[in-house]
Order: sequence, then C-alpha cells, then structure tokens
Amino acid sequence: MKFTALVLAIAVSGAGQAFADTDNVDIYGQVQLLPDPGLSASVDGMASYYSAVGGNYSSSSVSDNAGNDTGSYVNIENASHGLGYSAQAYAEYGATHAGVSTVYDPAPVDDGYLSATASAAATAEYSDWFIITGGSGEASASVTTVLEGTLSGGGTGYAGVSFDVAYTPDDYCWDCGTSYEYQSVVSVYDTLGGRQTSSSVANITGEFTFTYDEPFQLTTTLSVFAQDGGYADYLDTASLLSFALPAGASLQSSSGLFVASVPEPETYAMLLAGLGLMAGVVRRRRLQVA
Repeated sequence: MKFTALVLAIAVSGAGQAFADTDNVDIYGQVQLLPDPGLSASVDGMASYYSAVGGNYSSSSVSDNAGNDTGSYVNIENASHGLGYSAQAYAEYGATHAGVSTVYDPAPVDDGYLSATASAAATAEYSDWFIITGGSGEASASVTTVLEGTLSGGGTGYAGVSFDVAYTPDDYCWDCGTSYEYQSVVSVYDTLGGRQTSSSVANITGEFTFTYDEPFQLTTTLSVFAQDGGYADYLDTASLLSFALPAGASLQSSSGLFVASVPEPETYAMLLAGLGLMAGVVRRRRLQVA
C-alpha cells in the first residue's frame, strides 16, 4: 500500500479541544462524537534510614506523592539523614515530561548496622482520540515519536525510563479484526546503574491497524524512576511528531492538535498550475521594470 508521509498541523498548546465536538458518521449512518482527550501527571518519592549500634536504634522515613488529571505541573522534594529525592511531571497535548533525582549520602555507621534508601518516580500521560477517513475497511498507518533525555546511576544507584504509545479501539471486538483490539504501537524500556550516564535523542516509529471512520485512542505514557543517587531527566520532551497515512486518507483528533488530509492528484495539479501562473506574472513584472 502506498503511504504518504504527513507532518501534521500543530496548534498552539492549550488552544482547547477544537475538534472535541466534530461530527463523524459511522457505517450505520449514526453521528458520533469523538471523546475528549485526556492529560495526567503524578509523582512520588520516599527516603528511609535505619541504624543499629550497640543496642541503640535510630530510624527515619519521609515520603510524598502528588498528582492530577489535568496534566498540570507537579513537583515534590524532601531530604532526611543524607538521603533525598525530587520528582517533577507534566503533560500537554502531544507531549509528556518527567524527571526524577535522588541523593544517597547516609551518615556512616561504625560497628553497627545501616539500612538506607531513597527513591523517586514520575509519570506523565497524554491520550487523544482520532478518526481517519477517505477509505473503507481496515488499513495500516504509522506514528513517529521523539524521546529525549538522560539516565544516570549517579555512582551508587540506578535509573530507568519507560515510554509507550498504545492503541485502544472505541469498541472492543475479539473476532472483528486487529483494529478492534488493543495494540502496542511504541514500547521503550531502558535502565542503567552505577557510574553509567547516557543521553539520547531518538525518533521512534510504530505501526498500527485502524478501521476507516471508526474512532480510536492513542495513549502516550512516559514514566521515569531512580534510586540511591540515580537520576532520570526526560523533562525536555517525549512527544508525538507525525503520522503516515494511506494515500487519500484524512485524519483529525479530538484535541485539534493533529489535523491532516492528503490532497487528491487534481489538487496537486491545480496547485502546480497556480504556482506556475504566479511565477509567470512575477517574471513579466520584472521585465516591465527593467
């Protein structure tokens, strides 16, 4: 099948759900409304310390968590006995952001027992509803994402990142075709520890099966975690960039962020003819000025 790559129009973030009330007609002639998009962000952290020396016991523990279902920025940080953590997350239409860091420098214990740990985690999620028109039956399309960030073990700990894009149909049907089932479109998982540090920017493309004129949801989830001195910084971006659709297909989203259509051959011909006519007019004007 011939595919046409589309760099989709990106509206100003937070511009609202321009297509949240777009009418779509299903195969039975019934008008459908694309469900609203969704955003969420959550963070949590914990630091605990326990020591035992000569029958003397000492312990301390702190923890925090925060979250919302609007995607707005959340942040926590705390410290105790040389241990600490911080976590941040937020989501916007088309992009997710998350970062965590931990401190591990507990006071030494002589001739005794020490147990200490610090950890943090952050998750940001963006979900949008889509519909593709311009054909019939099932077909395949692909989405390209970008994941940019840094992982570090911090010398004494470890850190990790998980990035997923999942396809969910509007209606499940286990014997109706792939487009009526859950699909993992993009899945990335990476960890490292000790003295390792890694920074990367990667464009990742995943394919999914859809049915024309049937709504479907794509959910982008970014999660990072770190422990005992490690950190993960993915606050720059983890986002959807573009779609590649079958030739002649059009796509729209409930957020209004992604809107694309493939011009018909006649449209291309008219566009080229118009550009040629404009070039001719400019050339004649230049000759007249000369």
